[in-house]
Amino acid sequence: MLPLLVAVALGLPQAPQAPRVNLGDRVTIHFTASLTDGRNLADSERRGLPYTFVVGTEPLVRPFDLLVRGMAVGEEKVSDVAEEEAFGAGGVPPIVPPHAALKVRIKLLRLVRPAPPGVESRDAE
Repeated sequence: MLPLLVAVALGLPQAPQAPRVNLGDRVTIHFTASLTDGRNLADSERRGLPYTFVVGTEPLVRPFDLLVRGMAVGEEKVSDVAEEEAFGAGGVPPIVPPHAALKVRIKLLRLVRPAPPGVESRDAE
């Protein structure tokens, strides 16, 4: 396959680019969250409960919100989340200790683009 710039310069057809997550998109993810010592805190896939949210509107999931931006369906990301972006100085006793950093993995399962007014939203293709 030719590099994209060469294909464009030659006027050849290009493979469609997968839609990437933007602000306002409704996304569904599976996620795991663990402490840096490896203790598992949450695993949506194991529970069979994916998580859906609108990107940029829910501060409760800020680490997920930031990680998912720019992803395409099927992609996975792993990131360390500093205590300030996780649960802060207080933690969530007894589950998350104070000042705990996290390791988070997300997998994008679904991406729904908001539709213009009067048009029904649908999965991005």
